[in-house]
Amino acid sequence: MELEGYSRKEEDNPYNYTEEQKQEKKIALKLMKELYPDVNDYYANMVYDLCKNTSDEDMEKMKYKIENEKPRKPDISGASLGVFDSPTIIDSSNNFDI
Repeated sequence: MELEGYSRKEEDNPYNYTEEQKQEKKIALKLMKELYPDVNDYYANMVYDLCKNTSDEDMEKMKYKIENEKPRKPDISGASLGVFDSPTIIDSSNNFDI
């Protein structure tokens, strides 16, 4: 049923897949779901799009980096958490004094 002034929501297609490519993706995602049932649909879609739209050279660079670089430890010094060296005081007039 069509309502005047309203349109149906169109499927998101940021990579401009053709209808044939959309069907290929649907089949691939179904297979991925069978092989990896615990993987969330969002992540399965993201992995498919990454693999399909990234050059072989860039994929090799990513794999090399994952396999050979040590993971970085998170910065727990407080700087990245918005913690300041000196306290910030807020008075009743909402003026900030440092």
